[in-house]
Amino acid sequence: MLRKISYLLSVSLVLCSMSAFSKPSTGERPKPPTFSEMDANGDGSVTFKEFSRIKLPARLDAISVFGQIDNDDDGHLSEQEVKSFRPPRPVRQ
Repeated sequence: MLRKISYLLSVSLVLCSMSAFSKPSTGERPKPPTFSEMDANGDGSVTFKEFSRIKLPARLDAISVFGQIDNDDDGHLSEQEVKSFRPPRPVRQ
């Protein structure tokens, strides 16, 4: 009887560990798109129309994010502006 219990416990542990490795992690953050992915027409700058096509987290507004990245307020994002942008850290409560 003890041998059966030990065997069943071993099998269930193996099955549990296999399922843990086969599932994708839900805690991973999606990576932001590269500049070339945002620059749909390949002209070297990203307009708001191109920027608005990318999927942002629901809590973010495309207009305000675009404005934060566009340092020189020319209405276009350069590759340098996109690379140097660091989103603000959330406030801890």
